[in-house]
Order: sequence, then structure tokens, then C-alpha cells
Amino acid sequence: NNTCFINSILQCLSHSKYLNNYISSNDFEEDIRSDLNNYELTKELRKILILLRISKNNINTNQFIQFLQQYLLTNNSYGIYLGRHNDANEFLTLLLTFMHEHVSYKPRINISIKDTNLTAFDKISLKSCTTWKEHFKESYSKII
Repeated sequence: NNTCFINSILQCLSHSKYLNNYISSNDFEEDIRSDLNNYELTKELRKILILLRISKNNINTNQFIQFLQQYLLTNNSYGIYLGRHNDANEFLTLLLTFMHEHVSYKPRINISIKDTNLTAFDKISLKSCTTWKEHFKESYSKII
């Protein structure tokens, strides 16, 4: 069914130490937004990534593929169609975006400087922090 691009990306993600530590943690479990559609896809993805890391056996991805198919029917801005040739990089982008959206939150970021004598480096640092604050004002997650 031309799902090798999916399996390749899942294998790659299973070797990301930071991502796997997060996904295996209680933090991830608590961060999952159950108020969004496709909650099951997030849970199934978590299960597969954990199994890929700890199991020596073949992993059945049929349930994940089924949930993914449902998701793609309503949210396919990436043009990914199961059963056809697809680019792995497009699927990776879709999957990371999906994961981000399902654990994201609106952060509270406060930037304050007490010293009034700012060096050129301090000003650049402040501008950088302000830019990141603006970028993440609506949505932040540990996936980013």
C-alpha cells in the first residue's frame, strides 16, 4: 500500500533521543490535548514510537495507518495520499506539525531587564528574546 515512507519516518523518529524521552514521559501524556480531534492518532503514534525503541519484534502499524487515513481525509494540506507514492520529508513535516498541534499551549513569556545600561550584545539578546516571544505567543510545544 505504499506506506514505506511512513515506516521510514517512524523509524527515524524512534531514534531521536530527545523526542523519545519526551514521548515516553508523563509530561507528554499530560500535554496531549484531548479536546482536539484525532486524539487517538496521537496516542497510537506514541505507542508505536515507544515500541520501536524497546521491542525487538515487528510492530503492527495498521491501527496507526487507519487513524492517519481518517486524519488525512479532513486535514490534508500536504497532499499526502495513502496508497500512492509520497515524499518522506512531506510526511515528516505533517507528522511533526500534527504532534506540535496536539501538545501545544499558549505560553506566558515575560521578559524583563533590570539593568538600564545595555551593551550592544544585550540589545541584540533582548531583540532576539522579543522576536521568539512574538513567534510563540499563540502556540508553543516541546516538539518545536
